[in-house]
Amino acid sequence: MATLQDPAPTSEQPTPGAEFAAIDSGLNWAQCSPGEGFDTLPITTLEGDQTQISADGAEFIRDQDLAIFSGAVEARQGDQILHAQRVEYNNVDDTLHAEQEVLFAQPGLRVGGASADLHLATNSGTLQGVEYRLIDRAARGGADSAEIIDRDRSRYTNISYTTCRPGNSDWLIEAAELELDRASGVGTARNAKVSFKGVPFAYAPYLTFPIDDRRKSGLLTPSIGYSDSNGADISLPYYFNLAPNYDLTLTPRIISERGLMLGGEFRYLLEQHSGELRAELLPSDSASSAHDERGSLSLRANGDPATRWHYDVNLNHVSDDDYFDDLGGSLAVSSTTTLERRADLAYHGNGWHALGRVQNFQTLGTTAESYDRLPQLLFDMNRPDQTLGLTYHLRGEYVSFGKSSGVTGERLDLYPALSLPLRRSWGFLTPKLGVRYTSYD
Repeated sequence: MATLQDPAPTSEQPTPGAEFAAIDSGLNWAQCSPGEGFDTLPITTLEGDQTQISADGAEFIRDQDLAIFSGAVEARQGDQILHAQRVEYNNVDDTLHAEQEVLFAQPGLRVGGASADLHLATNSGTLQGVEYRLIDRAARGGADSAEIIDRDRSRYTNISYTTCRPGNSDWLIEAAELELDRASGVGTARNAKVSFKGVPFAYAPYLTFPIDDRRKSGLLTPSIGYSDSNGADISLPYYFNLAPNYDLTLTPRIISERGLMLGGEFRYLLEQHSGELRAELLPSDSASSAHDERGSLSLRANGDPATRWHYDVNLNHVSDDDYFDDLGGSLAVSSTTTLERRADLAYHGNGWHALGRVQNFQTLGTTAESYDRLPQLLFDMNRPDQTLGLTYHLRGEYVSFGKSSGVTGERLDLYPALSLPLRRSWGFLTPKLGVRYTSYD
């Protein structure tokens, strides 16, 4: 564990337990990632059931088997560590009562509070006036009280949860009760609400969400944004872990100037096939005088339906030319000018392969219209060790080019060839003779 020290001050109002600022020691909130967590030094582990306590001062009451420590108290057992200004330790039942600037830490979790009662033998206890940090998730929050059930589970009352850095609580989950289970990677909240900049916009009597990168049905990290054209833009994705080989994510998106939008992503992975289907729908755009319906659709799939056969599909569509400018989620998406629609079917023989393709493009804005290939047929053959050691080659292509306006036509390209590989231990030479024929209509 990193050396405890005061972090840089923040403008956030202190919450219960926040007076012990060392809870953020070594946590780089400026570069935190909810998906990856913090990179911290491990806690030094003591062997066996030994409890080690250090302090500025100590008082022993022998007839009660009680020791009272004061001033910069540090208590360790196994991979758990407790800091406080005053600690009472009962040697009979191996319990600690701590007060003033309390910080309890174990791998993956830090909990600070006004006071704490811990049972070291069972890795359990309670804390009052709590602030906590999830190291593996880069998340934080505060609560009235916390109960450490065991090494992996903890339960909180009147709690807040966010992945925002200290001093910034733009989005916040608040719940009457929250249980975190690091063994299963799941958080469970009851009577929960989600707020953006202090304004609640979603409520659930019961919800679960992941607290690490394992696949689990539940609420994912919200996305918050603002622009002049859209106003407040809030996405709240919910992940459904339907089966080990397919899943679904539904994303309600609230755009204050346009309305309610729904997005979805379905993924599947089979033994011979895989794919991803994405769709978005804005039933009525309030920013449009016609209140137009807007949306997008994308399908990517590939697989091997039979021996030697392979297909690859990439289909994309948006409702209008300005869709990505108005509703895209990134600069790269907003700059998209063409959308590909393509389907390939290929066959691989012995020394040859053939490909059939249909392809066209949706052109956005003032971009020049692209040529479609309806269809494109490719054939490629390489047959070595034939008569007199020759290798037979043949490459052929037929394409029908089309577009709604302008010149259209067909092209046939053939390139048969013969080569004679001459190989020796000291070198090689491959003479090749071919004829190329290309015609246009």
